[in-house]
Amino acid sequence: MRRTLWTLLLAAAFAATACGGGPNPVDKDSIRRNADDADRDLDRESDRNQD
Repeated sequence: MRRTLWTLLLAAAFAATACGGGPNPVDKDSIRRNADDADRDLDRESDRNQD
C-alpha cells in the first residue's frame, strides 16, 4: 500500500514538473529600464520636496 502511494506521488510530481516547461527567461533589459525609471521618479519627487 505504501509503495503504491509513493509511486503515485512520484508520478504526480513528475507529471506536474514535466508539463510546466522550463522557467521563464529573465528580461534583464526590462528590469534595468524599470530601475532607471524608478530612480528618475525618486529624483523628481526629492526635488519637489526640497522646494
